[in-house]
Amino acid sequence: LTVAHVLRRLYPRQWETKSLNRLLADERTWKSLVDGKPVAAIQAEYQDELTDFLRRRDRFLLYDAEPRK
Repeated sequence: LTVAHVLRRLYPRQWETKSLNRLLADERTWKSLVDGKPVAAIQAEYQDELTDFLRRRDRFLLYDAEPRK
């Protein structure tokens, strides 16, 4: 996400976004990146979903996950 954000800022005319949405797999994140939102703001958009996912995945882990910082 940060690399894509920096490339967009440094090379706005050359930066192509056609395949980026497939890489990100999320339309909202892609649009926010193309619109030039700061990385922290983009991460905040999906933080609740990420927290929910991490909570749900715990029962499927075969090994203890390292604590997230």
